[in-house]
Amino acid sequence: METSMTLLARRSSVAAQWLVLGGLLVGGAAFGQAQAPPAPGNRVPLPQLPPLGLVDMPTAGILERSTYEAELRAFDQGGVILRMRLGVSDHFQVGVSYGGRRILGEGSPEWYERPELQAKLRLVDETVRSPALAIGVESQGVGPYSESAERYQFKAPGLFMVLSKSYAFLSGFGLHGGVTYNPLEGSEDRGRPDLFVGVDVSLREGVYFLAEYDAAFDDHDSDVFPLRHGGRGYLNVGLGAEFSEGQGVSLEFRDLLGRALGAEASRELRINVRGSL
Repeated sequence: METSMTLLARRSSVAAQWLVLGGLLVGGAAFGQAQAPPAPGNRVPLPQLPPLGLVDMPTAGILERSTYEAELRAFDQGGVILRMRLGVSDHFQVGVSYGGRRILGEGSPEWYERPELQAKLRLVDETVRSPALAIGVESQGVGPYSESAERYQFKAPGLFMVLSKSYAFLSGFGLHGGVTYNPLEGSEDRGRPDLFVGVDVSLREGVYFLAEYDAAFDDHDSDVFPLRHGGRGYLNVGLGAEFSEGQGVSLEFRDLLGRALGAEASRELRINVRGSL
């Protein structure tokens, strides 16, 4: 059994690795800012810019400079994750999150091992003809955390690269797709690249639909988190609404294909508040 000092050293090492990854992105932000932006007439109008994320997967959407977003996410078994994002510039944002299970309901809370980090740098702005391109790191997973496998039940994206394209002629329809690489979570398939695709659809003013499919190529630790259909990926969807500018709520449904054993089609709630500093 690990001593408390050994366990603390291991956790500090993992946190340091994520800080290094985030630092690389911060360094890259200066490079991204040095590039001349597209001509204003070629930029996509603000209502067509992509959302910051789908259900679990990122998009190329970025907070504007000096804006923030606070998020509360509630999931099964009384789980809660609190997240704060900050727009450092019009092309770079950072964030931090923390949570655990059994925060709501009965029983003692089971807090996660550590706070998690997020950072995203948009390298290419979306234009009428071309998609936006962003890279980043996201270390926050969802569900119970396994110390033996050093992973969440639903793994974090880790390092990612994503393309996002909106289509005004389809009344607010956006396509997203990318690749993720998480070298710090899991045991059997740790460090294997993964792929995802997703859509966001504006149903009417202030009401939207989200869907994503994660191929889960890097998620086969069935001895830790049993799988019912290991050959499938994760299909997650969400339905949300904005009640006023910068304030919204969404109901999300996880694992509609029933890949995970005992966690299929769980219902989750997300509340977002966005504002300026």
